[in-house]
Amino acid sequence: MEDKYQFLRQSLPELVSEAAREGGINPRAQLIIALLEERDQLAAAARVAERQNKAFKDLPLCGSALSTEERARLDENLKSLLRFLGAPGDWGYDTQLGRLTILLDGLRRDIWTSAVQPETVEGVR
Repeated sequence: MEDKYQFLRQSLPELVSEAAREGGINPRAQLIIALLEERDQLAAAARVAERQNKAFKDLPLCGSALSTEERARLDENLKSLLRFLGAPGDWGYDTQLGRLTILLDGLRRDIWTSAVQPETVEGVR
C-alpha cells in the first residue's frame, strides 16, 4: 500500500533542520511528526486487529507446506483426539468442545485436501 503521507515524511527533516538553523523549533513540523506517529500506531493496530479477526476457515493451514510424514503424524494424533471427543453433539453443538470437534474434523480433512491439490507448472494450474 502506498503511503499517501510520503511527501510530508520527506519534507520533515528539512523543516526541522531549517528551524534548528534559525535557533528554534517549527511547531507545525512537530505537530506533523506527532500526527504521523499517531497515524502509524493506529495503522499498525488496525493491521493486527484485521489479522486477529480473520475467520478460522480463511487462515492458511500453516506457514509452510507440510511434509508427508508431518501430515501422517498430525492425522494420527487428530484421529485419536477426535475418537475421544466423539460427536459434536455429545458436548453440545454450541459449546467450546462441540465447536472444537467440528473444527478439528474439518482441519483433518484440510490436511489431506491441501496435499492433493495440483502443483502449479510455470504459474498455470
